[in-house]
Amino acid sequence: MPTQQPLKIQHGPYHIERFAPRHPSPKSHPLATEYVGLVTEFIWATYIALEWLAVLSLQVASSGWLWKVWLLLFAEAAASISETLSFLNTMFIILVKRDIAGPRPSYRLVGDVAPSVDIMIPCCGEAVDVVMDTAKAALAVDYPSNNFRVFVLDDGKDGALREAVEVWKENLCSAKSPRLHYLSRTKTPGQKSYYKSGNLQYGIEETGRMGGSAYLASLDADMIPDKGWLRAIVPHLILEDNLALACPTQVSFALLVMKFRLATFQRYYNVPVSDPFGQQAEFDVFLDVYEPMDDRLDPAMCTGSGFVVKREALAAIGGWPLVDSGEDFIGASVFSYNGWRVAYIREQLQTGLAPTSIRAHIRQRERWVC
Repeated sequence: MPTQQPLKIQHGPYHIERFAPRHPSPKSHPLATEYVGLVTEFIWATYIALEWLAVLSLQVASSGWLWKVWLLLFAEAAASISETLSFLNTMFIILVKRDIAGPRPSYRLVGDVAPSVDIMIPCCGEAVDVVMDTAKAALAVDYPSNNFRVFVLDDGKDGALREAVEVWKENLCSAKSPRLHYLSRTKTPGQKSYYKSGNLQYGIEETGRMGGSAYLASLDADMIPDKGWLRAIVPHLILEDNLALACPTQVSFALLVMKFRLATFQRYYNVPVSDPFGQQAEFDVFLDVYEPMDDRLDPAMCTGSGFVVKREALAAIGGWPLVDSGEDFIGASVFSYNGWRVAYIREQLQTGLAPTSIRAHIRQRERWVC
């Protein structure tokens, strides 16, 4: 079967190639899949309703106030808010928005004409070799070398990391056009630091003072970008004026449906084949179902790493939202509330490092929820 030729797009000075979606939605029995999910949601809703009716009938038949039962029921209802929203979202997709556009196409920026990008790598206490692996991979991306810089934002003031950055900078970076920088903010005692979001905002401000780029990108300290990462993400922002931020999946597709066979793709580069913690499959539903669905409906959520954002969009919302946790989701929501769009790019453009012990696994989850 002949390979489909890309559509060539000239947008101002930029040459862009458009391809069919690299990872389209599974086509095997989509109706059956959707309606099985819908039936499951209805069963859950019916169970909750019957539970309330049963407690109500007990209360009517009892002479006393069943406060313990009602307390338990209200606690269960509060814990089910996310399930309720998921149910309404699924209903909306299946019954209302069946004819919306399919997955967004894939793009590639071609040639040496490209907008400037400042890549930020926020870190705090990670192993020096892990951070440096990410920094070296960021420096090696396939993008015009004079159009991007890499900034290691060290919130832990690690002397060894600073030295490693300086050594690598001296060995590989041109003195006329230094592309690797170490930055570490000074925290004021008694003043909230806002952890990663505060570090990102510091990086946004500092890179601006150093001759700010048109776009800002961010990588988690343990995420290795694909060489084509920027060439794949940036065109979406070039072509859509109201698109503030575009983010790729943090992993490859967990499931590929092909003739009733399921193929598992590696998404972390250090997870054993047995995957004892289920780390490969942990975000299957969010990354392979809800994020593509939200992208089609607008808005998608920022996945936290590998995203590229317009500096002008950040300025329009007053900078990166300062929160203790969940800065990626909240940032995407703030953009949406202010009339900007957020896109989810369903391509494998970065590969992460998973926790290697039970303790590290638990600490990671604690950071996500605290």
